[in-house]
Amino acid sequence: MPVLGEVGHFFAKLRRTYFSGLLEGSLLRGFHTISYNLTLWSLCK
Repeated sequence: MPVLGEVGHFFAKLRRTYFSGLLEGSLLRGFHTISYNLTLWSLCK
């Protein structure tokens, strides 16, 4: 059934974009946390 293949392909694409978005989000969050801590540290020095 070609329909099932299409649905499976769609879900695989969705999962890929979701996980890459998750990864990007966590990297961005980590970067923000580091820059925030650096700013606090330079202010307190």
